[in-house]
Amino acid sequence: MDDAKGDHTFKIHQAYHRCPDCGWVNESRKGFKEIWGKLEKEEVCQKCKHEFIIYKEKSKALGPLMPGS
Repeated sequence: MDDAKGDHTFKIHQAYHRCPDCGWVNESRKGFKEIWGKLEKEEVCQKCKHEFIIYKEKSKALGPLMPGS
């Protein structure tokens, strides 16, 4: 039998976001896009059709682990 989770060749993004207008919880499979150094994605509520933007902090680069001598 096949694995129930599936065999995907790419990472599936799945998140849930609450609409700020009506409170409906929307499922999203879109990834974040980097715009002007910030991560954001545009969402549309499936119930009331309100458009809103989700922002996410960009992770800081760790930098070189072993500095040159």
